[in-house]
Amino acid sequence: MTPERWKEIKEILSRALELNRDQRPAYLDAACGDPTLRREVSALLVAEESVADDFLHVPDINVPDMVALPDTNEAQPHDAMIGRRLGSYQITALIGAGGMGEVYRAFRADDQYRKQVAIKLVRAGLDSRLVIGRFKNERQILASLDHPNIARLYDGGTTETGVPYFAMELIEGQNIAEYCNRLALRVKERLTLFLDVCAAVEFAHQRLIVHRDIKPANILVTAEGIPKLLDFGVAKILSPDAASGEFEPTLTLFRVLTPAYASPEQIRGEPITTASDVYSLGVVLYELLTQRNPFRSLSRTPEDISRAVCDVEPAKPSVVAQQNASYETTGKLQRKTLPEKTYKNLKGDLDDIVLMALRKDPGRRYASVEQLATDIRRHLQHLPIIARKDTLVYRTGKFVHRHTAGIAATVIVILALLAGLATTLAEKRRADRRFNDVRKLANSLVFDIHDSIKDLPGATHARQVLAEKASQYLDDLAKESSNDPSLQRELAQAYERLAKVQGKIGEANQGDTAGALQSYGKARAIESVLAARGEAQDRLRYAQNFRSIAEIQWAISDSANALKNAQQSLALSQALSAKVANNQDVLRELSADYVLAADLMTTTFSGADVPGKANELIEDYYRRALEIDEKLVSSSSDPTLRRDLAVDEFYIGRHFTDQGRSQEAVATFNKAVAIIQTTAKPDNSPKFQRDLAAIRDNMGDAFLMGGDAVQALANYQESLRLVASNAAADPADYDAHLLVGEAELHVGHAIGKTGNSNDALGHLRAGTLIFSQAATKDPLNQSVQRDLAIGNFWIARILAAGKDFAAAEYFNKATAIQKEAMRADPSDLDTQVILAGILAANGDFLKTHGRTAAAEDKYHEAVELGERLLSKAPDKAEMLYILAHAYLGLGQIQSSKAGTRSAGREEQLSGWNQAKTLFQHSAAVYRQIRYHAVVTPSGFDAINEKDIESGISRCEAALSTH
Repeated sequence: MTPERWKEIKEILSRALELNRDQRPAYLDAACGDPTLRREVSALLVAEESVADDFLHVPDINVPDMVALPDTNEAQPHDAMIGRRLGSYQITALIGAGGMGEVYRAFRADDQYRKQVAIKLVRAGLDSRLVIGRFKNERQILASLDHPNIARLYDGGTTETGVPYFAMELIEGQNIAEYCNRLALRVKERLTLFLDVCAAVEFAHQRLIVHRDIKPANILVTAEGIPKLLDFGVAKILSPDAASGEFEPTLTLFRVLTPAYASPEQIRGEPITTASDVYSLGVVLYELLTQRNPFRSLSRTPEDISRAVCDVEPAKPSVVAQQNASYETTGKLQRKTLPEKTYKNLKGDLDDIVLMALRKDPGRRYASVEQLATDIRRHLQHLPIIARKDTLVYRTGKFVHRHTAGIAATVIVILALLAGLATTLAEKRRADRRFNDVRKLANSLVFDIHDSIKDLPGATHARQVLAEKASQYLDDLAKESSNDPSLQRELAQAYERLAKVQGKIGEANQGDTAGALQSYGKARAIESVLAARGEAQDRLRYAQNFRSIAEIQWAISDSANALKNAQQSLALSQALSAKVANNQDVLRELSADYVLAADLMTTTFSGADVPGKANELIEDYYRRALEIDEKLVSSSSDPTLRRDLAVDEFYIGRHFTDQGRSQEAVATFNKAVAIIQTTAKPDNSPKFQRDLAAIRDNMGDAFLMGGDAVQALANYQESLRLVASNAAADPADYDAHLLVGEAELHVGHAIGKTGNSNDALGHLRAGTLIFSQAATKDPLNQSVQRDLAIGNFWIARILAAGKDFAAAEYFNKATAIQKEAMRADPSDLDTQVILAGILAANGDFLKTHGRTAAAEDKYHEAVELGERLLSKAPDKAEMLYILAHAYLGLGQIQSSKAGTRSAGREEQLSGWNQAKTLFQHSAAVYRQIRYHAVVTPSGFDAINEKDIESGISRCEAALSTH
């Protein structure tokens, strides 16, 4: 055959392979000019169709520099192992052989008990250092994984010649694809099975292990229908301090992957993360739903496979399933024809879920396996998914699907209202008689419909649309009738509802704090005019507006203005209360104003008129709020009043926590929990869950301060469960996702206190990721930046405890974030306290690693901050802890210098005196702390007074000898 002829055949063949089988005959008739050419191409196509896809499913193994160890190669054929004993086990049969090892059936033969197992052994001839290192890696990984959907490790050892083996759970079953097809499982059943696989992979990821070879052959389903994940032979341990550190560098020489399931970054040889497993799971899910691999139709050359995985977008599963429905798939396994209903079920959400998991860019895939699983669960529950563009039409469709019967009548009414609204707006200028109709419809949108859905899960986006539209309509009407106070009042309330859904702190919102401040500003401009008329309701709303703005300013670290607005709100409500006695709405506002003013005084320098008396004033404000709400509850059965009472107890408990009074704080938080639980709605509304989560989270802080990490962790985990439920129910609720981030950080911090650094790092990194994304979305929100700094700091502390110098990077990140926050708001006390605490802890880390000069710089910076802060806010217990800590660190460094033999006598004498002075400063500050704790209110480890006393004693002993 001439080169020209082969080129012609190759071009026609390549195009034919891209077509469906039923499209190929017509194409060949048109493309082949003569019968001989047609026969040659057809022969190649027949050969292609008869070749199985198996090579796509076999790992591509490239092990460079394979050097066998001397005297370790047993060089035995597979059947030579049958009947042999390995430790307590006797081999009975060969189960299968992989790229680098064999798996045998065996049983326990030491008369202890009878149990069948699978024995995995390095393949004869491949017992090099590289392979054995990888094999030991798999054994180490399996030893750390105990999950019902992961094959268990029972035992391990080495043969007489030093080749490692391990005994693991014997799984009798089919691979997941064959199992689903054999039983002709429906789409819902396949998804349920797949969720168990996701749980296993997520479990491994939480322990910082990436599987790297997920495929149907490595997922066996037992006769009981339980999927088991196998073969962690090419898995990677991400933990920097994992026990696998000895062989992981060797592992990087391997390039082991299964082409059909490998991610683009694996094909390209780029760093592997958990996103690679998300991709592989996406391929498996694609096959379960379509019975085809996303790239099966491409030619078989390595170049084409690499190009497909890295560059070609797979077809939608619903499209592939529809093609499969038209013919029986031929090959080694006869598969059932997919019914027409199958591809209809895939269209929409499942298309989007699978294709999001298969995105080429790891950063655009699901952020975790848990997120993928959550979307699948939400699809099964007919809830909106994150893979789908979040349009109002889409979310409305999901809501209707879940509440078809109950919502039908409501939809008719709303559509009629909207249709009438559009019509009347068009005719307003020509028909004054319709003015009130338009106004009534606009009010119905923002007050009736909006308020009726505001507590429904997933309603955040719909609330914003309603509030925006209603505000526009009322604004247009107000321009036509600017002297109508009632219309102005309605417009102001519409702006306030819009502000709440944009960025109201503590409620479901979209994280638009700038937009919220703008909307509240529009409302205030109207309400200031109305309040001047002297009516009580107008003056009350004016006070509420000041409080709402103060709450947002506090969140974005505009503390000075936040306190001014809070004090203005308090002054307005106090005056109104004196004028309108026993008005429930006025008293509730007065109580809320006392709470906010007290809370703000804990974080700003200007909180008290007399320095040193801030705590007394703060506690007095909280007590006044409690007295008001107790009075209201005694005369009313309104559940919202009982919630107010629980909020008062919550803030008092948090005040106790700030002072270090952990036992009193726990008792007070328990009161709040009891009140909330007796007030809760039967449906466990999002507001109830949010309230209870906040109390549990702060109760965790109190337990941690008292040294009880176990109780702290239990409360943090309950808080995480509650806020995660809220966030899953309403993906558009920005505030709910921030609460998830905070809960993840607290769970990670508490786990770290129990000694499980791997689990702790997993939660801490999940939390910092949430706040990192939030900081991009809402850069004005300085509380987000503060949580991001704390997350990085806690990661640094865990790494530092493991002697990992990578902690330096996280210390530096946390420091940089807090310094930027301090520049943005110099009056925020908490920002500077946290910065000082980070600096002191960083000093400890640097001192431990022998970087004495750098450590001294950090301690001195912390001392400078601490002394300045205490001169303005001497009641701040947190700062006393940190200042005592910094002085202690400086004293320890100075005493080490004084004790060196190279120093002269006078230099030593001076050094010991300086060290003693520093220790005494530390002791003097420490004695000012009224209530001592193991962990400070902001989560820093408190120093031990014995370390101070030991330092002073050492200095005195040294000075007595000079």
